[in-house]
Amino acid sequence: MIGQPDLRNQKSALQESGQNQIVGRFMTHEIPFRGLLSVHDVATCLAGYDESCFPSSSDWTYTRFFLPHAYKAGFRLVSEATALWEAFQEAHDAARFTFELELPMQYFTLAVELLLMQNAQHDRSDYRVSAAIWRDAVLESNYVSALESLWSRLPDGLD
Repeated sequence: MIGQPDLRNQKSALQESGQNQIVGRFMTHEIPFRGLLSVHDVATCLAGYDESCFPSSSDWTYTRFFLPHAYKAGFRLVSEATALWEAFQEAHDAARFTFELELPMQYFTLAVELLLMQNAQHDRSDYRVSAAIWRDAVLESNYVSALESLWSRLPDGLD
């Protein structure tokens, strides 16, 4: 069983209702699916945008597609790992969350997608991502709003 903590609740409900065959078949082992926990994790994922091609038989990476002039001049998203992590950490701290930053992939990928799509028009050989651009992407990803909603629904002691 790999996934969200909510699946544990489903497992418990199945066990309580006597549906042990389902639990025994599909839910015997619990493996937590963690978000990004460090700058290193962010860098690993950003490197995927710089190295993965689509279509796979082409040499067009995602970074190259959206920022071809910057890419040709050496720009790579992987070099933005610290700046992106810091933007999420800043939002996390400003929201006064009491738990450590664990960045869900949904908000990470949305922030990167927003950056690429909204800044493709600014592509040039000297293109750089400012801290303000990353802050805006993190804000637009709705990371803080989503976590505020999630954590407000959890019983005390589960953070």
